Amino acid sequence: MQWVYIPHLDYDLQRFGPSSPQAKQAVRDAAAVLEPLVTQVLSDGGTLILLSEYSMKEVNAFVRPNRILAKAGLLVTRETEDGMLIDYDRSAAVAMVDHQIAHVYVRDAAMKQRVADALKGDEMASIAPPGEALRHRRAGDLVCSAAPGAWFDYRWWADPAEAPSFAKTIDIHRKPGYDGLELFWDRQTNGVSQNLALLKGSHGVVTNAEGIWIAEGDSHGPVTARQVAQAVTQLLNQAT
Repeated sequence: MQWVYIPHLDYDLQRFGPSSPQAKQAVRDAAAVLEPLVTQVLSDGGTLILLSEYSMKEVNAFVRPNRILAKAGLLVTRETEDGMLIDYDRSAAVAMVDHQIAHVYVRDAAMKQRVADALKGDEMASIAPPGEALRHRRAGDLVCSAAPGAWFDYRWWADPAEAPSFAKTIDIHRKPGYDGLELFWDRQTNGVSQNLALLKGSHGVVTNAEGIWIAEGDSHGPVTARQVAQAVTQLLNQAT
């Protein structure tokens, strides 16, 4: 069993949207690069399994959970050499964002409802404790899902002058979550763009019939993530 990660398909689908000409060209480019590998595997009698953990969606709106928490007085900052940063020790709630999903960590369980009420809005599809699929010791106390067409941004400040020094850099360690704007470089400021309207594609929200299991040339219709996991586990057991 050999796992091969296919890069490249994320980037232009986020920059320009999954239906854009750039996205379609990215698919063609990836296919061309993979063709020799696919040909070799098949000629050696191997079996190919293509699995995608997500599908890109068009987005035209953004939500800033940490900014919402800050306005509600639930997230507080502290002054540092890098600017005003989140004070994790003193904040009642902080959001770790990833595309269209956000994990919210609440210091006091008694404040969960207050935090959930503060986050409610038109661009928020759901706010709830982690379900079975997300139950993990590092999961947030609340898990937020963005409404269709929206994505989550990590920023907590309103005034650009209050942005920390790393906001315009590619820094995956100090930002509380994924920063889709790292895909856009602003030549005028010589840094990562801060224009949230630029992002056109995101992922994370599950929709009906998103998963299709195909084997031996036949489509067996929509499947759940659990069914895919079970099928992959079965294949791995057979391989060993």
